[in-house]
Amino acid sequence: MVAPQAGRGNPIIVNPGRCGIDDIRIDLSAYERVRIGALDRTPKKCGCAQCGKRAKRHDTHRHDFFDVGIDETVLVVANVGLYRCTCGHRFTYPLSEAPPRGDYSYRVRQKGLESLVNDSMTLGQTRERLWRDFHVIVSIGILHAWHVSTGLKIDMKPYERWAATNFSGVVCIDEVYDDAYHYGW
Repeated sequence: MVAPQAGRGNPIIVNPGRCGIDDIRIDLSAYERVRIGALDRTPKKCGCAQCGKRAKRHDTHRHDFFDVGIDETVLVVANVGLYRCTCGHRFTYPLSEAPPRGDYSYRVRQKGLESLVNDSMTLGQTRERLWRDFHVIVSIGILHAWHVSTGLKIDMKPYERWAATNFSGVVCIDEVYDDAYHYGW
């Protein structure tokens, strides 16, 4: 199953909650059914990461991101507090569900990385799996960026041992570039 292309039609919106559907700034035309979840992370005071004092909220910000869903696409609309500390530091409430300015939750990222690393899927197969199993459209570029950003954290020793024991000793070459000459078979 290939992930859908944008411009397919109007999705069925389920559970719009307190957020207005007209306020959604993400193009949902590629999705068939979208469930909207709401998060409110706007306490009046929040601890400053620089000095440790409690800072007052001076404004709120809306952060929309996709999360994994079983039967439908899940769009989370999070209201996040903006804080200004007396030490001069300005910050937003740290979301445990998604990275700052991220379009996908940590769970979508984790499912994508598990498919790439544990299941040895290609980027294209991982993209299709995320659509098929979790109804999330993820670009190949963002999957590659996630993989590269966690590349140092992935333990390659088991793979290297497997490759060394299973290598047949045969290398196939279909093209050779020798300075100005190109040989193709």
